Amino acid sequence: MQRREKLLFNLDVSKLVGIEIGALDKPFIQRNDGNILYVDYTDREGLVEKYRQDPNVNVENIVRVDAIWGENTLADAVDHRKVDYVIASHVIEHVPDLITWLAELRSILKDTGEVRLMIPDRRFTFDYLREETRFADVVNSFLLRARVPQPHSVLDFLLNAVRLDCAAAWDGKIETGELVKFQTFENAVKIARDVLDNGTYHDVHCWVFTPKSFGGLMAQMADVGLLDFACDRFHDTEKYTFEFFVSLRPSSDRRLIARSWRRMAEMAKDMPDSATHACRDATPQKRDPANCTYTMDEIRAMKTTVEPLDLDHGISAEWAYSRDPLGWAHATRSSHMTRNDVSGDT
Repeated sequence: MQRREKLLFNLDVSKLVGIEIGALDKPFIQRNDGNILYVDYTDREGLVEKYRQDPNVNVENIVRVDAIWGENTLADAVDHRKVDYVIASHVIEHVPDLITWLAELRSILKDTGEVRLMIPDRRFTFDYLREETRFADVVNSFLLRARVPQPHSVLDFLLNAVRLDCAAAWDGKIETGELVKFQTFENAVKIARDVLDNGTYHDVHCWVFTPKSFGGLMAQMADVGLLDFACDRFHDTEKYTFEFFVSLRPSSDRRLIARSWRRMAEMAKDMPDSATHACRDATPQKRDPANCTYTMDEIRAMKTTVEPLDLDHGISAEWAYSRDPLGWAHATRSSHMTRNDVSGDT
């Protein structure tokens, strides 16, 4: 299955209203495909100027931006319009505050809507040497109301990002001692200091995932009421590729949400090959994982050991948003939403 097929599976965009974040010059949804809103951190003219010298971007094909999502909330950017779906390819790993970003997507999505994400798999990208994102790091950025990648994330990225042969990584032929890093220690510290002293936005991968770690992290967020999305469908990383696909659906059932993400984590292969999974399947051995059809109602009926945690409202995403929606928002960035690029990644 091709990338576009994974992203748009069973999605009739001709009859729906959608958002694509960071489409730049290669949108998955064209204007004539359906009612689509292109969201980015600046207007088309700003993007053309930024990427004029980038050989990987055809500036003539950069889309006209319909909504600018910067210091404002996404809801404000789209005039509080509700949409049927949101598409974001290689965006989530860049956002400084993961919890807030997901909450803002939920704020503009219909209850029957979907969010569809393409996410890089650490094991086959320049993040090869980095550790997967920890729950505490995500919560820390949320509590800080991070508007820019934090010094720790910038340092972790710059000190560990390497040139990597994806196929060699799949074949187990990587010699870690021979990997070439992009940045020197001195330059990494200089850039991190710029963040600390000046609050400058330097675009990096703030978060690092494998399919298994992503599912586990989302489950932890769900356990404490920081996530309002269940995992609806999951495509594992295919051999000799470097990304996986996840479809999210809104839910207010904390146990259901946590179960769905733990299911994804269980189904993700330690060394994946070509596979498609529906996270809703609680007994995958009884079904073809490429054709799972369990519904959310079936998940609700399944037994679980997941217990919701009672937290005070100081860590509740819903509470924080209602108390200070504008202050809580941040300048999100897609892979193309950058002020100071430090890697050349797209």
